[in-house]
Amino acid sequence: MSHAAPIARGANHPAAGQPEGPGLAYCLAKQARYSERHDAVCLTLGYPLKVVLLNPVWKGALQKMAQGNWVTMNEIARLSAPVSHDSAVDFLDGLAAKGYLRTSGMRTIAEYPLVSIIIPVRNRPREVNECLRSLAKLDYPASKTEIIVVDDASSDDTPHVISRYNVKLIRMASQRGASYCRNRGAAAANGEILAFLDSDCLASAGWLSDLVPAFQNQAVAVVGGLVDGYFRNSGLDKYEQVKSSLRVGRRFRRSDTDDKSFYVPSCNMLVRKREFHKAGGFNQELQVGEDVDLCWRMADAGGLLEYRQAGRVLHKHRTKWASFCGRRFDYGTSEPMLQKLHPRRSKRFPILAGALCFWASMAAYFFIQSAALTLLPWAILLTDGLFKFFRVRSQRLPLGVGAIIASTMSSYGAFALHLCKFASRYYLLLIPLLLPLGTWLPLGIIAAHLIAGITEYLGCHPAISLPAFMWWFTLEQISYQAGVWWGCLRQRHFRPLAPRPFLMRGV
Repeated sequence: MSHAAPIARGANHPAAGQPEGPGLAYCLAKQARYSERHDAVCLTLGYPLKVVLLNPVWKGALQKMAQGNWVTMNEIARLSAPVSHDSAVDFLDGLAAKGYLRTSGMRTIAEYPLVSIIIPVRNRPREVNECLRSLAKLDYPASKTEIIVVDDASSDDTPHVISRYNVKLIRMASQRGASYCRNRGAAAANGEILAFLDSDCLASAGWLSDLVPAFQNQAVAVVGGLVDGYFRNSGLDKYEQVKSSLRVGRRFRRSDTDDKSFYVPSCNMLVRKREFHKAGGFNQELQVGEDVDLCWRMADAGGLLEYRQAGRVLHKHRTKWASFCGRRFDYGTSEPMLQKLHPRRSKRFPILAGALCFWASMAAYFFIQSAALTLLPWAILLTDGLFKFFRVRSQRLPLGVGAIIASTMSSYGAFALHLCKFASRYYLLLIPLLLPLGTWLPLGIIAAHLIAGITEYLGCHPAISLPAFMWWFTLEQISYQAGVWWGCLRQRHFRPLAPRPFLMRGV
């Protein structure tokens, strides 16, 4: 058996969270571990227990990352020679998308492509004025941008405000909807890259310069950036700051992972023009969810989708509780419709066999109170741990008993949390209907909702109290699931409420 070097944990991750200086850099993710064996280097994740074996050519760069360092791409290229710079970036981005690494910055760009910025608008004179003012401050070369504003038959002075700027204005004779306007703008665009921005958004100076370099990977078809909140004062503003539906995530993501629901919102979306037209553009029949539909079609055609927590735009979200709930309802109605349009992407529910048996036996003991069931959950845990241990040993992976136990326990906790989040997201509305059948099931759903909300609060660190967060979280969940249930009834498609289970495998 090979002798493995000690495992280096991602807990040594840089506290500051960002590398010093400009440029592309990588570091080990917090939940990842680095180790070595005689013929390969290894990266390990705990939930589910996953190990990737890498060519020793990556040893020098990964050793530096495991020491808690951000490693610049220039240094990685030197340490991983003879791998080419572009090949190394594409490979490391893949590891980042799977959660093994963190990434910061972008690769340098030798030649700036022409970018067409497309903005649909209707009756928003003040918002579009501020949006266009923000575009005047972009640090992307002005000679390499064109701005196309498509006015959707505004009945106020919106066209007059737009005419003050050096932009291409296209006016609709009658209202056609945002998707039609985006397609109309794309048809008039000269740029190689289409950059979609909503009229109620303000672009940061680095919006394009942060995201356009991603297209140096020729497989990338769509890139999305961070959508941040514009308003910061009220409790709802602070909730939206961390829980907006337009906020894709807190790390780099890519569509070549197992997440079939991944997409980027159209208010901050850059698309390769030839791939956009090949996919047929936005579905003009959809009033909501059109960005999800486009992303899924482009991914199904073989294009890569990426999300980067860069290229920030500020979005003016709804500031009143009624409009907040109404928008979440609308988003909910789109889920069954989209899953009906894309049956290959129907919702699935990940099942961990050991975790399912463990929690089922715990529930059985709780309800039956039989002494014969006392040891059953722990026997399941021990059996699952031993099974993982022998699989690890048979594959000669450098994982100790402690790492296997920790991974098994964390996977059981994560599975339970996933169940709680699903119940909170889709089944709160059933509580009044379930009360005549007894109190245990309604209380279980309430407990699941509280666990889901408190976990979200601890994970996203909002600038409001826990009770205030739970208020808005509950309103969001009820509004969204009301939309889902209504959409399921209209579409006669109930997959969002009853996802197809699949067995999730680790090591």
